[in-house]
Amino acid sequence: MGWSSSAIVVVVLGGCAFRPDGAGDAQRPDDPTDGGGIDATDDAPGPASCPPGYTTAGAGTYRLVEHGGTWDDARADCADDTTGGTFTHHTHLVVLSHDGERAAIRAAFAPSRLWLGVSDRVTTFAWRWVTAEDTGGYPPGNGPPWRVGQPTNGDMGRQDCVVMDEQGQWDDRPCNSDEHAYVCECDPFPEEPANF
Repeated sequence: MGWSSSAIVVVVLGGCAFRPDGAGDAQRPDDPTDGGGIDATDDAPGPASCPPGYTTAGAGTYRLVEHGGTWDDARADCADDTTGGTFTHHTHLVVLSHDGERAAIRAAFAPSRLWLGVSDRVTTFAWRWVTAEDTGGYPPGNGPPWRVGQPTNGDMGRQDCVVMDEQGQWDDRPCNSDEHAYVCECDPFPEEPANF
């Protein structure tokens, strides 16, 4: 059997299949309204909705930045992607709604450590995403997806931002000294500055 240029790659993650074209996304059993897959939004924004450089992966639209930066630099870089444009969607650091989306992002953008759009800057150990997207309380305060012993708010209380490692586990890190790659997301949700 030969491969054609229209072959579709399927990545199986913990029993869920992730296809970059979004086909075959299963719904979460606990949320029948969720489109499943890589993002909770049911319809990926079209090209006119998002700036150039964003690509559709599953049900979401993303841009990987491999050169890295601090969490604040990453947040600002993602947020300004729609500045001066007439785009109908907003851009921000990636917001994950559930473990399936976490696993899909990790698989799609491996092997880098990645900043996530979540911090506890407002209240220690109260993790808030950079948007007001309803994530159903995800992430939990401890246990998976956190690495064992995390979060700690270490480094004299300066670990307020979150990085996902190559295995998909999370660690709280200083927002302004560590530099990591990051993923920007384009969707209907604007940043919520009160959250960070």
